[in-house]
Amino acid sequence: MILFKSEADLLRFRCAMDKTALTRWLMRRMLNSPKQAAVVKDLPQRAETIRAHVPWLKTFAQSLQDERSRSAFSRYVDYCTLNGPDNLGRVDLDWYCISAFEFGKHGQEYVADCGAYTGDTLLEFVKDAGGLGKYYAIEAHPRNVDELRHTIAQHGLANMTDVYPYAVWHENTRLAFDSNTSASSVNEQGSIVVEARKLDELLADKPVTLIKMDIEGAEHNALQGAESILRTQKPKLAISLYHKPEDLWQIPQYLTSVVPEYRYWARWHSYRTTEFVLYASVRN
Repeated sequence: MILFKSEADLLRFRCAMDKTALTRWLMRRMLNSPKQAAVVKDLPQRAETIRAHVPWLKTFAQSLQDERSRSAFSRYVDYCTLNGPDNLGRVDLDWYCISAFEFGKHGQEYVADCGAYTGDTLLEFVKDAGGLGKYYAIEAHPRNVDELRHTIAQHGLANMTDVYPYAVWHENTRLAFDSNTSASSVNEQGSIVVEARKLDELLADKPVTLIKMDIEGAEHNALQGAESILRTQKPKLAISLYHKPEDLWQIPQYLTSVVPEYRYWARWHSYRTTEFVLYASVRN
């Protein structure tokens, strides 16, 4: 077994060994991206944190609902703990590719998009607009909200979309945010202050069939603020697990404590430690 000091070393090794030009190009691009640079910087501490929980993580991986999930979760844990050059393996480029997530299969969908950004995910969902009842676009960063509203108007989606200019959190409060529009996150030294709301109150009395969260490390807090929705409506979930190492075990443990019926899948949508998503549904 080869151990690497950092993800950068691992990616460079993989880049040198891989004979596929596209994969080499992707890895060079990721190594040069600002977001990846931050991930690489934090990786040694991240790896140490995850290593202490590997037994539980491996057990959880084996409980997932299909072989792709079991393989992806195990490979992701190995990769994050710098455990060898070949852990990248298969990457799923198609999002929401779980059979239990077939859009509109069981009636209209009511989607809570936490981290709606500028409407990129919204445009993907409306490709299957026949199954979309309402899209709750939740975005905290003011500039992103402006672009989100522009996207909605440009594509004529006002009737099916409600915009909520808030962060989602475990309590109603105000949060300091950094000013990176593509990866805004809670930061006590952040340059902007945003209003935060519990999802239970933001969407009180509204139907929710799917919650998507990609909110830069606030996922666990936001899920705690959605406990009533989770218990009563049991929506499908697509939750990013890659922002904080502890999310890998804390989020599935929390979700299982709230909705024991949840079944889980996992997909790795990137050639790096980002875009690792936990899917949950009470349906097979």
